[in-house]
Amino acid sequence: DEIKAEGREFIGKMKARLAEAAEREATLRAELAAVREESAQSLHTELESLRKTSEQMQEHVALLTQELREAEAVTVAERERAETEHERAETLEKSRRDLTEVLEEARAQALLHEEEVAEVKRALEEAEARAASAEEKVAARAAENSAATAELERLRSKLEA
Repeated sequence: DEIKAEGREFIGKMKARLAEAAEREATLRAELAAVREESAQSLHTELESLRKTSEQMQEHVALLTQELREAEAVTVAERERAETEHERAETLEKSRRDLTEVLEEARAQALLHEEEVAEVKRALEEAEARAASAEEKVAARAAENSAATAELERLRSKLEA
């Protein structure tokens, strides 16, 4: 009987241990299920956050791409404007050189013209001086002619008388 009682006591202890183990297993399974659920929620939240971040990054990349295209268009326009301004500057510089050359030629022509005018003035002054001298000579001859005519008239009067 004692062996049976010890056997029953042993079986009772084993059942109690099995019940404790089953309870611990149930607790661990519940904890595991809670951890799995929490992990799934956390992963779902993290995945949703990453999806939103990815969408924001895609939008940001699209904006940056658009800004880059606009900047490239502005750069092309600025380059074309700079080339046009450079060509205009070259044209203006060539025109300036041409005008400077024309101005220098005009100055040289003006100097030659001034020299010619000075020569003409000198020639005119000389001609005027010769004309004045000639007028004086003509006046002197006219006076001589008048005197000779008067003398001839006087002599003719004498001859006639």
